[in-house]
Amino acid sequence: MQLLKSFTLLSTFVATAVIAAPPSERILEPRLIFPSGNSSTPGSLPSKDPFYVPPSGWQSKANGAILASRQVSPSNGNAATAWQILLKTTDALGNPDHTVTTILVPKKAVSPPKIVSIQLPEDAASVDCAPSAALVKNSKSNFAIAVPFLGQGVDSSLQAGYYVNIPDHEGSRALVFVGNMEGHAVLDSLKAATKFPTAIPGVTAQTPIVMGGYSGGAHATAWASQLAPKYAPKLNILGQVIGGTPVNVTSILTDGKRYFTGFPLLRTLPDPFRTLIVVMQFFAGFAGAGVVGDIDANIYPNGTKYLADIQNNKCIAQVVLNYAGKDLFSFFKIKDPLNDPIPQKRLAENILGNDGSVLKIKTIMYHSVKDDCIPFQDAQKYATAQCAAGANLNFVVDQDQSHLGEGEFWVRQPLPPLLTRAESMVLTLWSIFLLLLLYLLPPLVCPDLKRAKDFSSWILAFHNGTANSSCNSSSS
Repeated sequence: MQLLKSFTLLSTFVATAVIAAPPSERILEPRLIFPSGNSSTPGSLPSKDPFYVPPSGWQSKANGAILASRQVSPSNGNAATAWQILLKTTDALGNPDHTVTTILVPKKAVSPPKIVSIQLPEDAASVDCAPSAALVKNSKSNFAIAVPFLGQGVDSSLQAGYYVNIPDHEGSRALVFVGNMEGHAVLDSLKAATKFPTAIPGVTAQTPIVMGGYSGGAHATAWASQLAPKYAPKLNILGQVIGGTPVNVTSILTDGKRYFTGFPLLRTLPDPFRTLIVVMQFFAGFAGAGVVGDIDANIYPNGTKYLADIQNNKCIAQVVLNYAGKDLFSFFKIKDPLNDPIPQKRLAENILGNDGSVLKIKTIMYHSVKDDCIPFQDAQKYATAQCAAGANLNFVVDQDQSHLGEGEFWVRQPLPPLLTRAESMVLTLWSIFLLLLLYLLPPLVCPDLKRAKDFSSWILAFHNGTANSSCNSSSS
């Protein structure tokens, strides 16, 4: 399996497995919190900011309980102010966890209030790449450079007067693409937000909510929607908008040659470098806690050193640039550390809808036939199965877009971007080096911004009660 030999994929998979394990099973301790003497300063890294340390006894609190809060200065100019909440949640295995959510306050809020929860495609195995660290002024997170370009639906929602909730959906240990972890974190962030009138005056348990996300953000959003009926039945979620949705993680892991073949920049790069980039740290955390024993028994000391390094504020660009050309399998004593029943079980658990559940939340889902990163067939199969089971889902098919194509178009604009295009995943590369390349290389595709406007209008339509989410498939 070609993709399983990708350095970036396996590295983040391994890192997540290590930090997800019980402390007694770890060979590495994650760089989570170092509270000794540090003051709580918005913009400092979560690994060093005491705000991210929960108070004593937090494990016994209810899910969604507010453990701490603070007001921060947002980097987004359309927000009047912002608040951050440290809250109780649950990880994929049902153990207590904590995470942070950021609430952006609009300059002219509607009354009664309405909430839009946007899940950003973080896709990193470092806690310092959490959205909460990147959404504030003077951020030290390497994710901060990407945030302005990953705000699908954020600006339009703020301009409409809606409060925007952006959770750290990977939890306190940066468990990338673990469906249950992400879903729990999103839903618990909304429980906390609906109990926090300091940021959202007039908010109640019945305050209407719309969720949205693209690619990695769609993964978190879709899992929250799948889990909501049982995990958070009292939330008043009107609908979700998801695009480029990773449905079957196994398909993405085992299809290594199809990625980004339509992305001009990546076609210009040498194959070893391209292979690292295209994986983009997707699906690092499928294994949960289950694979760490196998990894501990079969990893060399240089692999241990590497795992510690990528947890140190290493977002995808830093991982790629620091370790390009390195064969991760050289870190292991066995040929294929993922070819094991336990990882395979975790992968199966991370297939959206694989538990037989049917969406109870109205859904607009869009995907391009030419998506060169996330398989269209999986999204189509999921939408078809959900509709057949009685879900209320409108599947919109794009005919001419790559996964990142419109993101490339955005970067080349001389004026500030619209910040509403869902296919802006290119900036998960978020490195100055790659941004300069995008500016200098001539564009080989010029996609329009139609879907960007659609994403925003669909979000607004759910709040206005005009969204069409009846089960059908349309093409554009």
